[in-house]
Amino acid sequence: MTGSVYRKNEDGTYTELRSPQTLYKKGPNNSWIKVIVDLEEDILFVTRLKDKRLAFHTSEGELYQLESLEDVEAHLGFQSLDSTNVVNMSKIKHIDEYRNVHFDYPPVKGKPFASIASSVYHAYNQDGLLDEIMTSNRGNQYTVTINSRNSSAIKRLAFGKG
Repeated sequence: MTGSVYRKNEDGTYTELRSPQTLYKKGPNNSWIKVIVDLEEDILFVTRLKDKRLAFHTSEGELYQLESLEDVEAHLGFQSLDSTNVVNMSKIKHIDEYRNVHFDYPPVKGKPFASIASSVYHAYNQDGLLDEIMTSNRGNQYTVTINSRNSSAIKRLAFGKG
């Protein structure tokens, strides 16, 4: 089954999807539920919504592409950390002295990272929430290098209450 996408049928057999596409349907509490469809088999028609997103209509209802940061933020675990990104909070492993969020620990030069706005950093850090997130995501490994340029903020982040 490598390289292809299959759907399990009601009788337990599998059918290969010719044109697989990941779309999303609205779930409870403004959440989004991932759905993999076959564009050729499942989609009846497509409409453009007022916000320019596309709605894919199936016999089961409407499905949507995630087109905006607000759409992605609606996913469980994604949070807006500044005006240009939303981050999967379960993937954060480290926040450096420049308030860059890293997804590897220790951070690896050249790997993707996101920024965190100062106001968001302080709001999350007030109760040690960033500390808890990083510790949990690292599997409880915990080592932080304190940069003397901004050591009080980094120290609070690394050790909770400061």
